[in-house]
Amino acid sequence: MRTILQIDKLITTLGKGKHDTGEVIAILPFSSKSAKEVRDHFFEVLGELVRNICELELKRKKRKPEDELSYTSNPVIEQILREIEYSADDEYDLERFLNQHLFGQDNRIKITHPYLYNLIPVPEKDVFKKFGHFIHNVLIQENEEIIALFKAKETNDILTELILNKLELPKREGIQKKEYQPLLDGFTKLYQEDLLYISKHKEYFISNFPLLTHFYIFIALHH
Repeated sequence: MRTILQIDKLITTLGKGKHDTGEVIAILPFSSKSAKEVRDHFFEVLGELVRNICELELKRKKRKPEDELSYTSNPVIEQILREIEYSADDEYDLERFLNQHLFGQDNRIKITHPYLYNLIPVPEKDVFKKFGHFIHNVLIQENEEIIALFKAKETNDILTELILNKLELPKREGIQKKEYQPLLDGFTKLYQEDLLYISKHKEYFISNFPLLTHFYIFIALHH
């Protein structure tokens, strides 16, 4: 089976006996010390992955203490409200409705459409962004069908489509370098075929995109 990575360099680096320092960090997406942290935040990593796919940024706004009790401290809801006409009397109810429609009790966004993955914030640590970039390089690459899948805003749900059409995330600046390559020949193609197959069934795709991606990444890192 043909490999694509620089195996000689990988063996030499890992042979030094340390897997979390030196050049190994440039070869692998995370160190052994941060593996559990990445696993615990895999949902957030998927947000970074999809922003890599769509070449978008999620701008963070620093929260003020007085914002803690306000729905509009959420930048997603703020942007939607700026694009909707409503009376001052309806503002509170509208904010509350949007918050309940888009977010769960844990303040985690409800994924009802592939584009909404773009709105998942990632912790401010390089390891999470690096891992999202790794998944993009290894599994997605430049597959146009997958890119179109996550960029599309069309849906049969009128309310969701209205919300999506009011959201405009800034484009990611610059061209991202391809830092990683798949180790197994045909591995990426299998993932892409599976992903596109389940995308034909909306609810199944929404529920199983994280599981499918986690499964393939587990194989990629443990083969």
